[in-house]
Amino acid sequence: MLTAGQSLPAVLGTNVPVENAADLKTTGWELSLGWTDRLSNGFSYWLKGVLSDYQGEITKFTNDAGSLSSRYVGQKINEIWGYRSEGLFQSDAEAASHADQSYLYGGKWGAGDVKYVDLNNDGKINIGKNTLDDPGDRTVIGNSTPRYSYGITAGFEYKNFDFEMFWQGVGKRDYMPGGSAFWGFTSEWDTPLKSALDYWTTDNTGAYFPRPNWNNGGNRQTCDRYLQNAAYLRLKNITLGYTIPPVVLKKVGISRLRVYLQGENLLTFTPLIDAFDPEIINNMTYPITKKVSVGLNLTF
Repeated sequence: MLTAGQSLPAVLGTNVPVENAADLKTTGWELSLGWTDRLSNGFSYWLKGVLSDYQGEITKFTNDAGSLSSRYVGQKINEIWGYRSEGLFQSDAEAASHADQSYLYGGKWGAGDVKYVDLNNDGKINIGKNTLDDPGDRTVIGNSTPRYSYGITAGFEYKNFDFEMFWQGVGKRDYMPGGSAFWGFTSEWDTPLKSALDYWTTDNTGAYFPRPNWNNGGNRQTCDRYLQNAAYLRLKNITLGYTIPPVVLKKVGISRLRVYLQGENLLTFTPLIDAFDPEIINNMTYPITKKVSVGLNLTF
């Protein structure tokens, strides 16, 4: 890996050049299985599946201080550092008696704000020295690398009918969204999505999101309460076709005619919040759409 080289005297007069001074190791595996059969009654069917996984780790990197603002030996690529949460404060008194969260927001904390866990029991919620030895109250809460990616294809052919479907998915992936697309209220000009309207009020104390207060960025810290599970299973394609018997087609001079009905992205199963698509994650790009089409294959 190319990275910034060793520290040099300022008399050099320019930036320190990069050098091949770091190592990254990626390990993974892939498994593929398939089965095809034809029964005595002419029914043919097939089932194929593929499953793969990989993960990268830093094995060499100069970071003597163990700063979390840089790479470090033993770091898993795409790991997510954040705070733990104990839910939302349900009263101003509860907020006042909790560990000091002024590092995250210098204003008054109260009912409806996020209650972070004081992991190091020092009475303060902060990032400490932002090092491996002193990360404050942050810890690794997830990893955004897509793990256990898989695909399943299944189909059959029988008496001029044919059918095939393809499913794809990711078994494990963490995602920490941000901006008004997730939080809803980050400024007075934001127009929140419907998913962001479940915010704390005195009449909705079991809400998912904190009280709307765009000045309190402390409520929008990376934490396990709002870390999303972006695993998913999606029906990418499904096709049902019928081939007209040749005896019928001979009369009109056609050698083969197949009509079919096809669907794409018709079903998706995911625990991810509705504002995001698990396949593309970024909800500010053109979305993956559902499609249904009818067509024919014609051969003279």
